[in-house]
Amino acid sequence: MKDKNQLRAEQTQQAIVDFMISSQRIKFQLETDLNELGINYTQMSLLNFFSAHEDQQFSITELTSIMAINQPGVTKAVGGLELKGYVKKIESQDDARVKLVQVTKRGLTILGKARMSCYPNIESVFSCLNDVEMQA
Repeated sequence: MKDKNQLRAEQTQQAIVDFMISSQRIKFQLETDLNELGINYTQMSLLNFFSAHEDQQFSITELTSIMAINQPGVTKAVGGLELKGYVKKIESQDDARVKLVQVTKRGLTILGKARMSCYPNIESVFSCLNDVEMQA
């Protein structure tokens, strides 16, 4: 017979497995939704961050740190967003070697569309929660 701690450890391990599988499925569905708009999950994450900082500019190094995404990943995501006009690069006034990134109105518009596109899937994930649980 298992003791309480052993049972708890097994339940926790199963919860971790279930969480990882569920989060991967959700991410896959979001990627599918975003693909129709021509952006990916990382790009949406960056646009979400920028939406809270519309008037600010960030270096790739800062975005790497803030978003916990590796530098090549941020560089690639920003490059794709820039090609579509969703962000713009501005030369730093402090260091000509540094380019700063800022969201554009077009970027905020596509973010709104992306959020609407992802909403049904996110809503279905959280539909079992009541208002109090949603606020937590």
